[in-house]
Amino acid sequence: MALDMALITTIDGVDSLYICLGHAIDEDGWENGITWTLVPFDAISNTGPITAPDPLTIADVFIMNIPHSGTAVENIFVDIRRDPNDNVGLLDRYYIQPGASPQWVARPMQIDLIEGSISCCLGQRPQDYGVPGIYTLGMIGSETELIYIPQTNPFRHGAPPTPVILNVPTGASCISSALITLQNNPDIGSTNLFIAGTDGIHLFTPEYQKENVDSLLVIPAASVDNGGMLNGVTQLSASSVGDTTAVLGYNAAQQVVFHVHCAAGSKATPTAWSAPIPICSGAEAFAFYLHNQASNNVLFIHLTGENLMQLTQDPRNGSWSQRSILLPSTDNSDMVQFSSFTSHLQITDVNGVNLPNTSLSLTSTTPISVYIDNDYHLLTPSVGVTVETDITGAVTIIQATEALTNTCFNVTLTDSPDTTAQVDPLTNAWSTLSTVQTGDDLGAVQIQHEDGSTEPLIPDTVSPADKATAAQCISQFLKVKDTLPPDGSTVTLPSNPSQPVPVWGATCGSDGFKYHEGDEAAKLLYSVTSPESPMNLRSWLKAAAGDIFNWLKKAWGDVVKFVVSVADDIYHFLVQIGDRIYHTVMDCYNAIAGAIEFVMNKIEVAFEKVVTWLGFVFNWSDIKHTHLVMKNIVKQYTYQVVNTIDGLEGDISNAFTRLEQAVSAWGGVTDPGVSNGSLEQNSSHVQGSNTPQSNWAIHHTKNRQSVATTTYNEPTNNPSGLTGVLEDLQNLYDDELGDVKDLISQMKKDCVNNFSNLTPIQVIQRVMAILAEFALKSAQNVITTVIDVAKLLIDTVLDYLDAPLNIPIISPLYRKFVGDDLSFLDLVCLIGAIPTTIIYKLITKTAPFPDNNQTQALINAGDMTTIVNIITSDSPCEEKATAQGLNTTSASLSDIVTAALNISACFGSVIVGLFSALKRSGYPTPTIRIVSATSYLVYTSPNITGLWINNEAWYTVMNDTVTGISIIKTILDNTKTLSNNELYSNLVSPFIESIINIVWVFPPAFAIAANKNRQDSDWFSLGANLAFDLGGMLTVFTSPAIVGPGPSDAVFVVAEVLCFAYGALCVCSAGTLLSGPKSNASDRAHAIHEK
Repeated sequence: MALDMALITTIDGVDSLYICLGHAIDEDGWENGITWTLVPFDAISNTGPITAPDPLTIADVFIMNIPHSGTAVENIFVDIRRDPNDNVGLLDRYYIQPGASPQWVARPMQIDLIEGSISCCLGQRPQDYGVPGIYTLGMIGSETELIYIPQTNPFRHGAPPTPVILNVPTGASCISSALITLQNNPDIGSTNLFIAGTDGIHLFTPEYQKENVDSLLVIPAASVDNGGMLNGVTQLSASSVGDTTAVLGYNAAQQVVFHVHCAAGSKATPTAWSAPIPICSGAEAFAFYLHNQASNNVLFIHLTGENLMQLTQDPRNGSWSQRSILLPSTDNSDMVQFSSFTSHLQITDVNGVNLPNTSLSLTSTTPISVYIDNDYHLLTPSVGVTVETDITGAVTIIQATEALTNTCFNVTLTDSPDTTAQVDPLTNAWSTLSTVQTGDDLGAVQIQHEDGSTEPLIPDTVSPADKATAAQCISQFLKVKDTLPPDGSTVTLPSNPSQPVPVWGATCGSDGFKYHEGDEAAKLLYSVTSPESPMNLRSWLKAAAGDIFNWLKKAWGDVVKFVVSVADDIYHFLVQIGDRIYHTVMDCYNAIAGAIEFVMNKIEVAFEKVVTWLGFVFNWSDIKHTHLVMKNIVKQYTYQVVNTIDGLEGDISNAFTRLEQAVSAWGGVTDPGVSNGSLEQNSSHVQGSNTPQSNWAIHHTKNRQSVATTTYNEPTNNPSGLTGVLEDLQNLYDDELGDVKDLISQMKKDCVNNFSNLTPIQVIQRVMAILAEFALKSAQNVITTVIDVAKLLIDTVLDYLDAPLNIPIISPLYRKFVGDDLSFLDLVCLIGAIPTTIIYKLITKTAPFPDNNQTQALINAGDMTTIVNIITSDSPCEEKATAQGLNTTSASLSDIVTAALNISACFGSVIVGLFSALKRSGYPTPTIRIVSATSYLVYTSPNITGLWINNEAWYTVMNDTVTGISIIKTILDNTKTLSNNELYSNLVSPFIESIINIVWVFPPAFAIAANKNRQDSDWFSLGANLAFDLGGMLTVFTSPAIVGPGPSDAVFVVAEVLCFAYGALCVCSAGTLLSGPKSNASDRAHAIHEK
């Protein structure tokens, strides 16, 4: 397949013509770019060269590639303004001979060609023996004439061609031709000519394109037009591909685009054509083509202003999908708001462990354009699109929409073709709709807006009777849905269908919206003109369900009545619009979705409100409160860590002393026998954890980080003494690396490789056996030296927290709903706050931090001591008013904050993992480094809960101390100073990371042993700790400089998997804490990973 293209450029007011012929449309063709060839004006006459107008102004260009006897004939005509300074706009016409001399050949016409007053299209008649030409509809004097003229004279070489004057239908206003491409058709290479006239659309088939022969009226306005669309058509566009011919028209007065179609070969039969159906209103111009493989309409419409939209028709059920055509933004604050079906796919193994970099094949029930992560793709039923999950094992698929209609798709594991999943983006919407059984059910629905305000779904102006009818219709349509294929495909009609029998219907008159069943419904089929006679099947105007329901999005007010009938177990929809009755088959899910949207319009519920009800709208008011609380807790904790750095050395010394005593007295823990894999499987049961809305901020951060900007000017810091401390660390690295690698290799063999099958207690037992001696003898010196580095650098890096960040979509929305500019810390806290609010509300039916004094106190607290005092004050948690539709919860503030930090840590783990991969893939930008540093604060935030849960226990104090050291190290790792130091970043930092995690694994082990009232949430927390500490221990083996690129890459993936296992177990801990018995004092989950 190839394309021919023409391009007009204007430079300093002078136009130039470029062409590209035979450009391959495969992937290589587009990647290699388009080669344009200049066609300079070189026309000549009998007396010599023709001087081009000054300046040369091209009014229009026409290009068509016509198959002929196994070759192709180029048919290119160009109209230029005869005198660019003349306001009349007279045109001269030329045809183009690419590569010949001359390339521009004058082709004078009998018609005065006036810009804007003619309608032209290219074509070819069989009578002209392979010579193509151009049709022109215009004026000769006061008469409208239709003229066809070939490029050259097919009978006398060098002689001017003879124009053919065709009979013009009354009121002819525009023309369009359709090239016949169907193989084995004797007219292949010829064109059908369509003309819009006063009485409808006419056709000249190839054999009738002669003088004194009338056209055929194939689409008579008198019998099929509804609303006068065919009266005053100003643009036609026709195309034939495969076995389909389509004609689209534009009525400028109504600003409406309509279409009709028929099977190829039956164009001359009026009854073969579908009824003209409007596609889009508010249009100013359009262009379309028939898809070469699927033979469906693809339409581009210029709407009012600068809006350009693509509409694509489903080739099977006729439904329309639309998307805006946008240019890349030059400003990060620019954004376009649109509705979409967003599907978040999380690929896991049988234990619920995420599968990163996994190849998937995606197909759709019908062709649909989507964004997969950040890339545009066209999904089709026949050819799978291969994509890979990201490092988190996730894929996000976005279908733009302005209707409830959508496309289902199938997901197949490339390496395991028998493993498939079917995805219906409307699954949740169907579930919500199924709750509607009565008018009272509809009347009780409240929808919530972005600011947290609510309103009834159904306006007060809708009567109870109308609500009841709408509810009955919705319930009945869902019963029809249950008879249809669940993958969204269409049912197959029998070759000889029976006459449909009415089942139910509704009337829409001055007496309201009324429901009818059985005999009453049958009476609705009686003829409008003859009430005593049933309507004949042949008198119904046939149309695709997608066309009908797309039309009813605007014309619902013109509906007089509709009836749902059944024949051969297939349901039919008959609707009277104005004085005409249309018939379609309810053959797929999209027909049901369109019908329900029509019913909602009938009770004054526009699509935007339907989306708010059936879809998801962020409650930014609740999210803002959660975000600001979490931000202040994380920020004040970080400040506390930095402010107490001078005392860390003493704290760590005491911690190791207590650890040695505890190891000596270790007595073990009773094992409940539940494996880590079994624990992790519960993550899928936590409501909202794998939804697109919970992952919204992650999706945009991942896909927009590359264009994010910051005005933060990062300092370069090289204090005296730093070189000496780094040398000390290098000496420790040289002395201990061998032992550390041996220990981690043993841990990887005994614990990591079989983590899902081991219980947390089994992992602890192996930790004690393998790591205890090294932790007591060698780790303290390394950690103490890290503290020395921190003292030299930490004062200069806290500006990271409030450094401004401008990232598309997130920054402008944050400014709108929070009222402040986004910082790096704001971003990572928002990433956690959104899912925290969503999941918490799904579990408890209330917001975690309602708008009250307690929440405000947490937001305004100036230090960590104040925050802990608020949390431990045992004040009851005030709730939002029940008028907002929320229940209350008896959870203590301590449990609420603990759960919130655990949920946030789950999504923080995703960002840490993603940005670890980005750092690894190339030179880390300031954005990548600062997000890596700040996201770690959210990632480890469950450790903060130790300040109000058993904070006197030695293992809690040790956990808090190691947490502080790890946070400081992570911030330092991402400074310009240490990040650019190859010795430190490639060798010393991974080595230290492993040692910190060797030490960090002990506090949770002793915490679970000391807890005599263990709850489910404690086991999830323990599993989370172990997953992340094991992942952190592996860091030394993720460094290419230490173990080589190949082995390090494999271990890095394993470490990432453990990172996400930590996150999954954190959210499980939060879920059980909120929904089950409350846990007593126990050390909450903590984690560490490569920064």
